[in-house]
Amino acid sequence: MKSRDKNRFILSMVKLALRLQARADAFFRPYGVSSAQHNVLVLLKENKDGLSQIAISRQMVVSRANITSIIDKLEKKGLIRWFADSADRRLFSVRLTKKTGY
Repeated sequence: MKSRDKNRFILSMVKLALRLQARADAFFRPYGVSSAQHNVLVLLKENKDGLSQIAISRQMVVSRANITSIIDKLEKKGLIRWFADSADRRLFSVRLTKKTGY
């Protein structure tokens, strides 16, 4: 594959990803969450004991700064809550609240 063809292919994939993101956000909008917020909720549902902010950012492959914003918004909606680690009170994890139904 020529370099020019590779660049076109990559650009096409980026455009497709942006379209998919827009459609996912539109799908979740009536539920009051973004697709990224939904992904965090799914991760936490699968990890009942909670996850650290770092673990969430690694699994979602996004920066910790972006995860902070997502977590803050979910916390304001009452969908998640921070909990101190029972073994080390300096560490915190995020867990779903009963408001999510899980």
